[in-house]
Amino acid sequence: MILRIAPDPATAWSKLAELSPEVAGHYWREFSYFGLGSDFPRALDAARSLLGAGRPAAALDLILLYDREGDSAEAAEIVVTGLEDLIAARLSDPEIGRLSSRFQDLFALLARDHEQVGRQRILSLEWHLLPALGFDAKAPILHKTLVEDPEAFADLVTWSFHPSTTSEDDTADAVEQENRRNIANHAYRALHTLRTCPGLTADGTLDPVALRTWVMTTRAELAARDRARVGDVQIGQVLAFAPRDQDDLQIPEAVRDLLEEINSSDLERGLSIGIYNKRGVTSRGLLDGGAQESELARAFREQAERARAWPRTRKLFKGLAESYESDARREDQEAERRHQGLE
Repeated sequence: MILRIAPDPATAWSKLAELSPEVAGHYWREFSYFGLGSDFPRALDAARSLLGAGRPAAALDLILLYDREGDSAEAAEIVVTGLEDLIAARLSDPEIGRLSSRFQDLFALLARDHEQVGRQRILSLEWHLLPALGFDAKAPILHKTLVEDPEAFADLVTWSFHPSTTSEDDTADAVEQENRRNIANHAYRALHTLRTCPGLTADGTLDPVALRTWVMTTRAELAARDRARVGDVQIGQVLAFAPRDQDDLQIPEAVRDLLEEINSSDLERGLSIGIYNKRGVTSRGLLDGGAQESELARAFREQAERARAWPRTRKLFKGLAESYESDARREDQEAERRHQGLE
């Protein structure tokens, strides 16, 4: 008790070395790391001791609070160990609540030090903790792997969707079936939190050759797994995140060329879905109606005219314009009903 209320924690820690391991263990199990000051110099030492006392969530929270060097390999190793301990305990740590919105900060730290920690180790952590990352999950190493490795992307599609023409073995027992459902849900979430495009260079520009190589290899892999059609839809949704060219069309030239070459309505449908979903949640006044959607429809019709050299892209833009025109009519009708007091 006396050591826990000491004004200088570092002094108390030097005394702990002179006492029994039982005393040290009790100290760290009860240690409060709040209010130590923004310049607290021994955050990493404290985090290690909290890990040793079976408090991984507290160790990770302490790193986020006090480690101003945050991108050191030493801090990254502590973070990896803490996350592994949480997973081993099935996220049952009573102090995990303080981390609920900070897992992505921890993974951002690990992404900066992935070479020292080990990419595979971080990849495993991101996969296991994906549900804890929230709706708009950011798993840098997992997502980077998916847009660099066609087989990894094909694995997730294979786990998420049934084959197109063949039936799968359904002889597994109830436990195995539940495991498959869990993996399928996990894989689907990983696919639908992917917000980057294959073929991106370090400066964020698009390499058409790398993009085409990834798309063609991934399509071949998915076709071999009897998931060609659903695979094209998923690839299309990823292509929606390709950066714009200087001509500022929503779909860059490298992707337009691929649409013409591949000639797949499923790929185009996936791309259209991806573009539509990128808009996210919108807000408006109760009586605003569909002004936002009307403007989007106008913009896509204008882009359709500029994309005449790419007929399939032009058709896709027109389809998006029609979809937003339909949305605008619906919003206008709802606004009119509110204006008349009918809702």
